[in-house]
Amino acid sequence: MAGLNVTEIPSGSRGRRGVAAIFPGLRYGPDRPLLAMAIATLKHRGFHVLLASHDYTSDAFSQLSDEEKLAQIHEDGHVFQRDHLQRFPGEPWMLVGKSLGTVSICGMDPAALPEHSAIAWLTPSLLAPGLTDAIARFPQPAFSLIGSEDPSVELARSAQHRGLASLTYVEVQGADHGWGHAGGDAATAHIEAEAQSTFDAWLNTQAGYPPINN
Repeated sequence: MAGLNVTEIPSGSRGRRGVAAIFPGLRYGPDRPLLAMAIATLKHRGFHVLLASHDYTSDAFSQLSDEEKLAQIHEDGHVFQRDHLQRFPGEPWMLVGKSLGTVSICGMDPAALPEHSAIAWLTPSLLAPGLTDAIARFPQPAFSLIGSEDPSVELARSAQHRGLASLTYVEVQGADHGWGHAGGDAATAHIEAEAQSTFDAWLNTQAGYPPINN
């Protein structure tokens, strides 16, 4: 039951800038818009992508207590970091978590991340116990994207999260936790485009990874 499986997607550009580790949500996979956008963007910008997959929908995992589930997800993130740091020594990491994937990242050691690493918290699951405090431990440049209709939005708006010195906070009006919009297809396309443009802007500036000219 424990552990994360990994699929590798090589960089789509000449020269490698670092490693992007992608942690999906419970039922929000890499084919869904936010993660597909992040993967394509980082691959194009020179990152070797490690796509984590989990079995947190299994019967065995569902029988654990909430505390045991949280501890297991944290432990899986910790083991992932330990194992893959050894494979890519010294290379910057770009950590991308969607929802439950943000809990995996919080199991990592911020001090062990290489220089010039950065983090994208996509609809962070701030309702998970201790997650807001855990995110605050990371001094790396960070991008926090959440919708105004997300259950965690009030916690995301708090000074404890939104006020972090290293964090770029983006709240998109009308977006829900699954990055849909009650206004229909056109409105959903608009919030998807807003996610792309704000992510691009953060990569170009705060994260320091503008596009590579091939």
